[in-house]
Parts: sequence; C-alpha cells; structure tokens
Amino acid sequence: MRSILNLLFLSFLLVGCGGGGSDDSDAPSGDGTQLSGGCAVGRITNGASCTLANGPVALIYVLNSNSDPIAVCTGTFLTSRKLLTAAHCFVDSGGKSAQVITGSTNSRATKISVHPQYRPTDSISQFDVAVVELPQAANVTTLPIFASEGASRGQRFTIIGFGNDENGDSAANVPPNESLNAASMIIEDTRSGAFLASYDRTGSSICSGDSGGPALRKNRDGLTGILGVAQAVLIDPDEVRPDGTPICKEGTVAIFTNTQSGSALDFILSLVPEAGVI
Repeated sequence: MRSILNLLFLSFLLVGCGGGGSDDSDAPSGDGTQLSGGCAVGRITNGASCTLANGPVALIYVLNSNSDPIAVCTGTFLTSRKLLTAAHCFVDSGGKSAQVITGSTNSRATKISVHPQYRPTDSISQFDVAVVELPQAANVTTLPIFASEGASRGQRFTIIGFGNDENGDSAANVPPNESLNAASMIIEDTRSGAFLASYDRTGSSICSGDSGGPALRKNRDGLTGILGVAQAVLIDPDEVRPDGTPICKEGTVAIFTNTQSGSALDFILSLVPEAGVI
C-alpha cells in the first residue's frame, strides 16, 4: 500500500543569502515569463538547475515561535508583497512565521494566512493553499493565476522548486542560489480541487522542499500562470530516508492543489484581490 507524504523538509542546515527588496509597487508585473534568471524548463528531481535572480519563485524557510527554521518550502510571488504557497507548510509543521529569499530579497513575513478548511488528515486536499505577506515590496517579477483553461489529463506543465534533486540535495543543505530547479510533468488524473502527475523515466518530479511551489502553464497568448501548488507525493512506505522525507524516483505520483478550483481561487483572491488572473 502506498502512503501520501507531504513535501516538508524538516531537518537542514540553514544557509544564508543577502539583501532586501526596495520596490514600492504591489501590482502584478508583466506576463510572468521570467520564471527565474536562467531557469530552463526541462533539478527538482531529474530536472534542470536555475539561478535565483529576481524571478517570482522564492525559497521559504518556515520558522517556529523561537524564529528557528524548521522546514523548507517554495512559494510564488502573486504581487511584490504577497506569495502563494501550501497551507501544510505551516499547519503540519507548526510553523509560526517565514523567511522569504529570492534574488536580492531576504525578508521576514509579517502575516501567514492558511485556508481555513485545510486539514492535515485529508489525503488529497483542495484547500492546501496559503498566502505569505511581506512588510514591503520586493524587487521581483510576479505570476498570475491560470484560469482560462481547466486542468485536464495530458496537459504538460512546468514545476519549479527548492526541493530534493536526484542526489538528495536541496535548499536544506545547498545555498539557495544553487538549489532552485525546474522540470516538466504531465497531468495523469484530476480530482476535486486537485490533479496528479507521475514521474516516469523521461520526466521529473517534485520532492521534499518543493511544497507550495508552482505548477505553471502558458495560455494561448503565451502568458504563464499558476495552475497548481505542490502538495504531496504518493510513494511506497519503504521509499523514505532516515529523516522521514520521501525518495522521489520513477513511479512517484505527485499531487497538486488546483488553484482554479473555487475553494482555492476564492481564498487566494480574497487575500490578494490585486493578483493577476489569465
């Protein structure tokens, strides 16, 4: 029997990164085509490495009440102050705050809002989304929500995150500027408010540390948007490391919260009404 494991990375060496943002605007910028500097679709697990730059995908260190880092997650800037990530990053870990790092930005979150209907006991959740708010605008590009075409079987999408690569390296033990990776997957099945994709020998997969990272698609006008949020992987119980994190390999099934579903989209737009929607 397979088990569903979320993608939190709960044991790591914190590595630093510099700077803080300075832009005062909080509006979505451009069409979001700058995923991150030098980020080629194509590590995540079995993917391609990217540079951090000032792209919209950010590293999130989840912090406890003592401001100690307890987990690694990934998030995406919807505006220059607000990021979309997964609710389980905070609920399942007991996290109280977050440190957000991307490019020249290294900022402590001032507010964390998780979907009120998210429950850790749900095997596949349509509510596994959260919004992280920063005290000031970051100098980053942003991405809109993809809502113009429903998620369906056979669609190819891009995944980006700071989680484990095929060697087990992630932002838990590698500097952030060396741990952002990208790849592509294909939707195999859809559920209520979620969709699933598997890692075959030619593809890639999300893994520990990719929690909250985006699943991205382009619309017919060539604009990139967020189709989903990385939630969990479905694996055999013996396919875990000593620290409890999953070993993501061929046959791993990845689960994403569908940001197009009413439950997720309404929550996101209630907190980020200025977010772009394509």
